[in-house]
Amino acid sequence: MDGSSSLSAAATATHNRPSCAACKFQHRRCMPDCILAPFFPASEQQKFLKAHCLFGVKNMQKQLQALDPEHNAEAMKTMIYEAEVRHIDPVGGCRRIILDLESKLQRTTPCRTRLHEHETDRTSRASASHAGGEYAPCHRCSATSGAELDMFGYHSIGHRR
Repeated sequence: MDGSSSLSAAATATHNRPSCAACKFQHRRCMPDCILAPFFPASEQQKFLKAHCLFGVKNMQKQLQALDPEHNAEAMKTMIYEAEVRHIDPVGGCRRIILDLESKLQRTTPCRTRLHEHETDRTSRASASHAGGEYAPCHRCSATSGAELDMFGYHSIGHRR
């Protein structure tokens, strides 16, 4: 009798638990071993729909089953991010973000090098009478905003954080 009452209690607990967004979409009861439930609670239907449009339920399940369980959270985080970005930018998606960041890096690398040289020169002459002048951006970086320089740890012109 103990065994049957514990089974019915487990079935009731499973039945009372709200279906995850993936199971709700498929009109299924969410089982305790549902691999998508931790990533798509019932309250996050839109997040699931975006991921479903890009990957599909079966592909997400296959991806997670192919991985070691300790990597599932990071894999789903990545898939959800890709789906969100693809929803915002259907043509470029993550690739456009990567290209934009690479372009910013190429534009700011010469400026970073020059900032580093200026900082090194200024600190090496600190004992002399040189007070260390203001830094003037190179021609490639003259259009670079302070926010882009801040991305590399420079909070004001010529001063490292």
